[in-house]
Amino acid sequence: MPETLLDSQLATLEEPKQAIIVSLDNTVDDMLSQITKAIK
Repeated sequence: MPETLLDSQLATLEEPKQAIIVSLDNTVDDMLSQITKAIK
């Protein structure tokens, strides 16, 4: 893909509607716990 298309490609990205969002400030155990609760 030509570099000139990158800006338009990034501009059309949409946030996922069913994403599981966790903070990277948490420990791995806390993140896994949040993810596990979210998928149940």
